[in-house]
Parts: sequence; structure tokens; C-alpha cells
Amino acid sequence: MKKIEDYWNDVLIYSVVFTTIEERMISKILIFPMDYTMEDIHTSIMTNFENIKCVDSVDEYMFGMALKNKTIGKSAC
Repeated sequence: MKKIEDYWNDVLIYSVVFTTIEERMISKILIFPMDYTMEDIHTSIMTNFENIKCVDSVDEYMFGMALKNKTIGKSAC
């Protein structure tokens, strides 16, 4: 029998606020792997969003689970 870890990865969900070069403040909920440090998260945001002036806050929101791949199985009912 397979374990839950065979299908799901543990993740952390963060509430993130950042400011754009145009001085717009943007709030997003972002998901990162459990092993990401705050430095990794800041670097990822600055690298993967365009026109970011600074990351204002990164607050841990909750634990979550992310499906490892597209596994389609039987329905819940």
C-alpha cells in the first residue's frame, strides 16, 4: 500500500507583499517547498517576478500539501 508521501509534497504557504518599480504594492499568497529559507524565498520572488523594487513582507500562513504529479485516480464518491 502506498503512503501519502508517495503522492504529495509538504509545502509552506506564505502571505507576501512586495512593491513594484512603479510603486504599486502587491499582495500574493505563494507556495514554497518546506526546505526554502527566507533568503531563498526573497531571491525567488525577486528573480521570478518582473519590475520588483523590494519585498516588503513574507509571513508564514499555513502548512499545505502539493500533488507530486498528475495522478488521476478514482473519484471521492
